[in-house]
Amino acid sequence: MFKVGFEIGFSRLHGGDTEKLDKILTMIGVVMAMQAELTTQVTAATDKLKKIGTETSSLLTKIDELKAVIAAGGAVTPELQAAVDALTTQALVVDELVPDAS
Repeated sequence: MFKVGFEIGFSRLHGGDTEKLDKILTMIGVVMAMQAELTTQVTAATDKLKKIGTETSSLLTKIDELKAVIAAGGAVTPELQAAVDALTTQALVVDELVPDAS
């Protein structure tokens, strides 16, 4: 209904030429389709980031559990301690990249 009324008004203003209107409406359709596709892509990226955040949180918990087991068990080799320290450092780097949920 809107298009028909708009088309009549546009046609009167432009001497019966509806070709320009058709081009404009086509362009609007393309823009709307692009927005829908971008919305889908942004939503998918957000979902991936949520997954990364959840997995990072789980990893940090497992590291804390590993540290507790090592601490309770007494002496460990310097290599194991270095490996745990490196894992902890890397996990914290990843954690800093993902914003905390608010």
